[in-house]
Amino acid sequence: MSSIIENLHAMRSQIDSLIAAASADSSIGTMPVQKAKKTEKKERANKGQATLHGAWTKHVMALHDTKSAEYALYLEDRLAQARAGKLLYNETYTLVKRGKKSAGDPMTEDDAKRGAHIAFVSHWKSAHPDEHAAFKSKWETENPKAERVASSKSSAASVSDEESDGTAKQPKKRGAKKYADMTPEELAAAKAKRAAKKDAKDATKKTAEAEQRQESVMEAADSPAASVAEEAEQPAEEDGDDTFMPFTHKKINYLRYGSMDDEGEPLWHEDGDLWLANADGSKGAYAGVLKSTGKIDNSPAVMANEPVV
Repeated sequence: MSSIIENLHAMRSQIDSLIAAASADSSIGTMPVQKAKKTEKKERANKGQATLHGAWTKHVMALHDTKSAEYALYLEDRLAQARAGKLLYNETYTLVKRGKKSAGDPMTEDDAKRGAHIAFVSHWKSAHPDEHAAFKSKWETENPKAERVASSKSSAASVSDEESDGTAKQPKKRGAKKYADMTPEELAAAKAKRAAKKDAKDATKKTAEAEQRQESVMEAADSPAASVAEEAEQPAEEDGDDTFMPFTHKKINYLRYGSMDDEGEPLWHEDGDLWLANADGSKGAYAGVLKSTGKIDNSPAVMANEPVV
């Protein structure tokens, strides 16, 4: 009897060991698995920038809001199509992306009404292609693609524009170079050019006066007093050769810094700064810098650096 009891105790010890081992394995197998972190969605390259679609949407809804007669007619037709089962979901709808609907399913009246203002913008574009084309042309002129791409890097560019000691670089001066800023060689060349130009003007003037005196001794130009008065009325020469001159670009009137050569052809200043021309021909607001590509750079950095003239 004692041997049987001893054997049972031995078996019990083995069973307890097996249970303990099994429990340890089970706890390891049921350890919670840490979920992988969700990869952050990459931001759009044009985030925060103006887009043609956004501008067109604002334009259409400003002229034809949800209370307008045009919108009411469109909504009535849209709901009628939904009731007839002819208005279908497509892959762009959120419900389709979430798997609650499939592309091609008939749309409910509630969903047709809920997204009507977005669909109305596309409908107006299709119904009025000329209006959209004119709007697109104007918008792209005011928002050149190169500037929209560059604006996404403006933050990095602004940091690189700073000196290593933390101070900002001084903007490059534009416009006609003043005598005080010229080197001795540049000053001598500028004065020689100005003197030659003045001599040419004087020679032309004297020739014209001589011809007038030959035609009639009664001309006012023949009177010494009148000649003195005429010379006094001539405007004083400016320090530089350049001045504001009318300039037209893409049917828009500007003023640009430049001068005329001896043959009457314009010589534009190399910096290409433009100002809008007012109706009376006077200088208006600064418009930016005309690039060699034919586009006007009116980025914030350029507009903040209008030359003082």
